[in-house]
Amino acid sequence: AAGAQRVCVGVGASTGPQAAEVAGSADGVIVGSALLKTLIDEDQPFARRLDGLGALVDDLAAGVRAHAATP
Repeated sequence: AAGAQRVCVGVGASTGPQAAEVAGSADGVIVGSALLKTLIDEDQPFARRLDGLGALVDDLAAGVRAHAATP
């Protein structure tokens, strides 16, 4: 609704289950640090980092969607 307060929380959620837990108390989950840590892991070739980033995004999104699907 117009003017409604929204709350987004970023407290180190870096897995799907953690994102689901945060989603239970907030309108949004901020996961910037988790994404950056995956992307800047210099021990991995860049292509593997991108694959890891995609897998992490899928996991985080699945966690939030799982929470949204529960009544």
